[in-house]
Formats: sequence, structure tokens, C-alpha cells
Amino acid sequence: MSAISDKNKDLTRTFFEAVLNNQQFDLIPQMLSPAYTFNGAPQTAQQNQDWVRGLHASYPGLHFTIEAILGDGDLVALRWRLDAPAAAGRPAGSARGTNILAFADGQAISNVQNSGRTTPLTSY
Repeated sequence: MSAISDKNKDLTRTFFEAVLNNQQFDLIPQMLSPAYTFNGAPQTAQQNQDWVRGLHASYPGLHFTIEAILGDGDLVALRWRLDAPAAAGRPAGSARGTNILAFADGQAISNVQNSGRTTPLTSY
């Protein structure tokens, strides 16, 4: 493993734990490049913050787990799982996905995601 790939894996883990699980939204602008894209479409730090806030509003208590993570230079690939407890009359649900992220200068510049539900998430 290279020091760069280890750093990029650590940044990815931090994003999942601090931002997605612990709602530390103030970290997003420093973690995403101003040129960041998600599935090929430009996405600002503010749009990302709004998405994470909305996800937590819809699914209080949700939790992401990284099941596997690999790094090769500026690229990180990971498989993750999202678990959302039952809330507000909704059943518990889960989803799994894979992402490939590209990094430059310590920030994510692109993220390509493929995900699928494993149990119902009604507004995911």
C-alpha cells in the first residue's frame, strides 16, 4: 500500500463515520473538491450537506458500515451497508452499495456509486 492510498482510505472512513454517521456536516466542504462530481454530475458541498441532512431526517438513527475498502493511489473502492431502524411507522430497512472515489490533493473529486436495497426503505 502507498501512503497516498492509505490517506485516501482514511479520508473515506472519516467521511462515513464523522459525516454520514455522526452528522458532522462542517467537514464536508474540506473533504470535497469544488470540482466534485457524483455519478458524473457536479455536486456542491452544500448539496451534499442537504442530502445527508435529509437522509437523517427521513431515517433517524441510520448507520453506515464499510464492509470492505481498497485503495490504489488516488482511487478508493468500497462496499458499504446502510441500516435504518424502524421509525415513524416505517419498517426497518437496509441497503448496500459500492463506490469508487477519486481523490486529488486530499479531497474527493469524483464518486461513482452503484447501490441496491436489501430490505425496504420507503423513501430512500
